[in-house]
Formats: sequence, C-alpha cells, structure tokens
Amino acid sequence: MAAEILSNQPPIKRGTNPLVGGLIQSCVHFFRIGFVYLLMLAVMSFNVGIFFAAVFGHTLGFFVTRSRAIALANGEDQRSLSDTIKI
Repeated sequence: MAAEILSNQPPIKRGTNPLVGGLIQSCVHFFRIGFVYLLMLAVMSFNVGIFFAAVFGHTLGFFVTRSRAIALANGEDQRSLSDTIKI
C-alpha cells in the first residue's frame, strides 16, 4: 500500500524553490524504489501468502489513492462550477 501511495504523491506546489522541490521528490523516489525492491525480494521468496498480501496491498493502495484523486477532482469541479454561477 505504501508503494502505491508514494507513487501517487501530490505534485510540488507552485512557488517552491526548484532545488527544494527536486530534493523532496528525489527523497520520496528513493524511499519508493527502495520499498518496491524490498517488496520484490519478499515476493521472490515464493511464499504464496506474501504474494497475496503484496497484491492485496497494491490493490488497496491503488484504490485509496485513486479514490482520493477522484474526490479532489470532483471538489475542484464543484468549486469552479459554483464560482461560475456566482459570476
């Protein structure tokens, strides 16, 4: 689940120093890749329980991050619609 959440992090905000933004994204990428490699090693142990846990975790993480993204997109759509109606 952590691998999916880290891979779908929100973008760096506007106005952020490029050096700081690049450093933050590099650190998140470092932890994500390290975690994915550890997950790959765990799955390569050929333990079926670990395999199913990894697949379930990825699926659950994907669901959480995508449902959050859809909720944020719907919220922005509602705000822009209400701003248009007020004008």
